[in-house]
Amino acid sequence: MTSFRSDFIIVGLVLAVACQRHVTASRAPPARFAANSLAEDLGVSLLAGVDNARLAIARGNRLDAANDVADARAFAARLAGQSSRLFADTPPLIADGHPANQAPGPVPVTRFEAQVKLGTASAALARGDLATADASLAAIQSGVARARVPINLPLLEADESLDVALAALSGERPANLRYQLENAARALRAYRGPANAADAKALAHEIETALNAPGGEGRLSAARVELWSDRIDGWI
Repeated sequence: MTSFRSDFIIVGLVLAVACQRHVTASRAPPARFAANSLAEDLGVSLLAGVDNARLAIARGNRLDAANDVADARAFAARLAGQSSRLFADTPPLIADGHPANQAPGPVPVTRFEAQVKLGTASAALARGDLATADASLAAIQSGVARARVPINLPLLEADESLDVALAALSGERPANLRYQLENAARALRAYRGPANAADAKALAHEIETALNAPGGEGRLSAARVELWSDRIDGWI
């Protein structure tokens, strides 16, 4: 009888621990944009983060730029060993096995080179050196052949801005809510299709109308911003 009770107690403790672990796991915060790219090519999401970071720097928003750079670095790390139209794993080679000489157009930036430049930009932003950060990000942009950039890049940029706007609504730098929503609307207006171009412009108008209405920022709910993001997800 004593042995049976001991076994019963041990089993109960194991089940209790298992249940406790399950509850703890379910409380994990939702993943940020960087964890789940909407693009088939993670290099496109990397570039979206770079573009948004430069826009934030232009507005003097150092912390937002740092977040965008952090997202871009996360995508760059996940690109290792994967195929990307925008960021090759190694420099292109010519017939004799040596790196290719500069051809007409931008000098291609490899995934590793992009990581290095993003690291430089991140360190510069941390010390408040916006000029150095911007130069590093510009070097990444200039190494991407725009003819290779998919047409849905503005949608990715808009969705990332809405993700940061959600963080602002939850209390993370709420003063930057307007900037992020304005940036999302700007990106949506820059989208040229081929599908959902009219829908994107309509959504941009809806965001701007909500933002500029009396008490606009204060009346926006996280649920509404999430709905906007979900609509973009359906177009990508």
